[in-house]
Amino acid sequence: MIDWAGEGGRTRKLTGVAIVGPTASGKTEFAHVLAHRRRDLVPVAVDALTVYKALPITTAMPEPTAIAELDYRCVAHVPVDEEYSLGQFLQDLDRELCRLSEGGQRPLFVGGTALWIRAVVNGFVPPKGAPGLRHWLETRLCDDADDQSAYHLLTQLDPRAGELIDPRNRRRLLRALEVALASGATESVAGDRLGVDGPQRYPQIGLALEPEVLTRRISLRIEHQIARGWVDEIARVLTMDPSRTARAAIGVTELSDYLAGKSSLDEAIERIARRTRRLVKRQLSWLRRDPRIVWVSSIDEGLHQADRLLDQIVSGHWSPDTIHGPRRAAGPFAESPAKENWIENDLGEIDPAFVTPAAGAPYNGRDMQRVESALAQDHSIGEGETLRGVFRPQIIERRDDELQVVKYTGAGNDFLIGEMPSQLPDGVMISALLDRSHGVGADGLILVEVAQGAQPRMHLYNQDGSRAEMSGNGLRCLGHYLVERHGLGPSLSIMTDAGLRYYRLVEQGNWAWIGETTMGVVEMTIEPDGSFLVDVGNPHRVIVMGGLAELEGLDIAAEGAKQQGLALATDGINVEWIVRSEDGCVMRVFERGVGPTMACGTGSVAAAWVARSLGWIRERAVVENPGGELSVHFGAPSTNGLAADNGDEHGAPTRLSGAVDRGESSGVVQAAPEVWLRGPSLLIADITPARWLFSS
Repeated sequence: MIDWAGEGGRTRKLTGVAIVGPTASGKTEFAHVLAHRRRDLVPVAVDALTVYKALPITTAMPEPTAIAELDYRCVAHVPVDEEYSLGQFLQDLDRELCRLSEGGQRPLFVGGTALWIRAVVNGFVPPKGAPGLRHWLETRLCDDADDQSAYHLLTQLDPRAGELIDPRNRRRLLRALEVALASGATESVAGDRLGVDGPQRYPQIGLALEPEVLTRRISLRIEHQIARGWVDEIARVLTMDPSRTARAAIGVTELSDYLAGKSSLDEAIERIARRTRRLVKRQLSWLRRDPRIVWVSSIDEGLHQADRLLDQIVSGHWSPDTIHGPRRAAGPFAESPAKENWIENDLGEIDPAFVTPAAGAPYNGRDMQRVESALAQDHSIGEGETLRGVFRPQIIERRDDELQVVKYTGAGNDFLIGEMPSQLPDGVMISALLDRSHGVGADGLILVEVAQGAQPRMHLYNQDGSRAEMSGNGLRCLGHYLVERHGLGPSLSIMTDAGLRYYRLVEQGNWAWIGETTMGVVEMTIEPDGSFLVDVGNPHRVIVMGGLAELEGLDIAAEGAKQQGLALATDGINVEWIVRSEDGCVMRVFERGVGPTMACGTGSVAAAWVARSLGWIRERAVVENPGGELSVHFGAPSTNGLAADNGDEHGAPTRLSGAVDRGESSGVVQAAPEVWLRGPSLLIADITPARWLFSS
């Protein structure tokens, strides 16, 4: 509920409701039924991609007849070659809400992009900056000394922002200074204005379908899109020089590869389905943090809840300060007050590690939190920006809440490793622990669960507190830890958010060990700008440089930060710059959620994969990281694609599954090479962090 100024300066209450849920859950159908039922409700699309009028099939946009009949707002009004940010959307939305208020109508928000709907529900107003001032700052902050001076100025202009912002995070530092200087220190980027604890302007109803139903709907949605002419739509769009945001839409890259002859249509469809399921995982992870959402399991139940909430608003019994309805009404968020543990809930192929809480189970702080003020960097962050997925905790013995960690380093990539506690610190606390100035300091935190009869489970968190799928160097350090501290055998399997991986101890020294790990399926596409997008269980962009001088002169922090704002579809991206060497390549890296680092294991694999595709190497590549060399080996593929158990409870199988390439010309199915990453791991110290680091 929000006040809007009407004619003659009169103020009237503008009420409405928001429909949320993951992709393919039926939000659009729900909205149409509700809009026909209550004719004063007008659907308002809250989606970063349905704004593009050239992408009706790609974005599953409502039919033109429905758009016209229901008087849809904020849909199909932006040319596909233009960038469109959240800031622009909120300006357009403000005008549409004024028109609705003048016509005595109410908004029915249909999301869409989870972060955008949160901004609408919270009444988020981006702080105003000045692009010219930002450019002036960018040209003058050239090194660490400049950054320190700028940070000192920020602490004087905006002390609260100075407390929250890491002075090494140049992008956030620039944005905070821009806002402070442009507003005369009257506005700030500080504060959790996109959180879930405050009042909401509009009630939210969430569609939560059963996992198998949602998976089936995803497949049917893709089939329908293909039948409607999705391939032809992408062919047309590619001639229009689509913006980076438009190119990030699911299906654009995959069908572009098909049109270019790089894959078959079946392969493109499978990649689209896999990417959609990953998106759904991120959306669910984001949405389930919001206790204000009233979850329903069907459109009929949703209509009942909508009538109830709208009637409460009209009667004056609904308050934006109060949470109404059940926390989770049905489906993946079903509740029962009896249980206190976690149980597994299969979500098809979304992720082998995906789970949902048992009915009534408390989250116990396990849902990752991250400071969402990163939105203020450029007002164009995409869906699910701050969360990286859900995970499967094993049911293990509860531990003391005091977290004890061990510090390991792998080729300069350092990690804190410890056992999974009963109460997981949230993202802000993890960031404090990993801070090198005020905490223990490391590139990442690895928490491990070792349950009887099950593979050890790796939970990896970045320096900024966000969750990561996996790390090659971290995996090797974890293998070292499990062999040394848990007494597991020298060959073992470890479950990660990117799937099952295998560790093998190659050489054991007095301090440093040499180990190697499998890296799973690797997928690569070539971008129009000549860079390579490589999926190694997490996303990478590999950029080939002209020579060592160009590489050494590169501002890794600045260039890597620029890439983060462009990687909407993958919630940021790891970036590697490479130059050819005698037996591989020289690499510099910017890690998503961390910044420039001394080494990156998955980045080294991505770089080696590109080097192999360019003909630089064949079976083995030495990747020279600033922290040391890592070796990537492309081994013989599995003949049957199945893993054979060697009888060891935690042991690696004797035959490892590989990716599969389908030859278009011969029709022969060929297994892609298995990829192994080899390098050192070294124990640094045993640490018991001070309790204040985990104090809220």
